[in-house]
Amino acid sequence: MTESDEIIGSYPHAQFVVRRDNRVIITYGKGIWNQGMNEKFTGAIKKLVASFDGNPWGLLCCLNDWQLSTHDSVPVIQMFGGWALSNNLRQSALIYQENCLKKYQLQQMVPSDSSDYKTRYFAKEVEAFEWFKDCGFPVRDARCKVA
Repeated sequence: MTESDEIIGSYPHAQFVVRRDNRVIITYGKGIWNQGMNEKFTGAIKKLVASFDGNPWGLLCCLNDWQLSTHDSVPVIQMFGGWALSNNLRQSALIYQENCLKKYQLQQMVPSDSSDYKTRYFAKEVEAFEWFKDCGFPVRDARCKVA
C-alpha cells in the first residue's frame, strides 16, 4: 500500500482511517463525530475515489467503535451520499454489532437502495468482504482495522 492509499484523521474525540483497496474504499471510525469530523471524513473518501476515474466502486464502513454523530452533522453524510451515487458508488456495507441507535442514525444518513445501488448491514466483517467479492469488488487486504 502506498501513502496515497490511506488517509488517517485523529482528533481528541474521534478517529478515522480511510483506505483504498482495488475499487473499494474501506473505512474505520471511532468515537463521537461532529460536523467537522464528518466533513474531514467525507473529504478523505472523495480524495481517494478520484483515482477511480468514474469506474464503479464500493464503500465498506467498519462502525463497531463509532459512537454516533451529532445531529447537526447528519446532513454532511446525506450530501456525501448524493455525491457518491453520482460518482458511481454501487454498494455499501455497514459493519457493526446490533445497536438500535446506530441503525436508526445510519438509516437517516445512508442512501436508499435502487437498481444501481445496494446497502447491506453486517455483524461480521468477513461476511461483508465476502459480499463485496461476490459482487465483483474483491480486496487484497480484507480487514477493517489497520495495525
